Amino acid sequence: MSTRVVAARADTDLADLARMMLSAHLTRVPIVDEEGHLIGLVSRHDLVRLMTRPDADIAADVRRVLGDWYTGPPPSVTVTDGEILLADGEAVPDLLVALLRAVPGVIGVRRTGRAELGTPAS
Repeated sequence: MSTRVVAARADTDLADLARMMLSAHLTRVPIVDEEGHLIGLVSRHDLVRLMTRPDADIAADVRRVLGDWYTGPPPSVTVTDGEILLADGEAVPDLLVALLRAVPGVIGVRRTGRAELGTPAS
């Protein structure tokens, strides 16, 4: 008896690859070309490393997004361990906060004077 090998093609979306790994409880997935020849291996560590970004890189992307929304100076931004703090951010629209949460590496957004965003109030 043998277990069926689960493999992915080189053009597989990373989100699909992560879902495949989670659903099949895999730690590694072989990557094959169009002919089925092995061309690489992706591990969970590889996927986690892609999602982890330095705070300075996240802050630069957040400032870029804010700069597209504000004609005047945007709220000041601090990023610590992937969490954004918007100083004087009470006036930041919820739609903009949702866009900031979509920046790769962001794990949360807080505005001064408000509760944590993205978490339902209890």
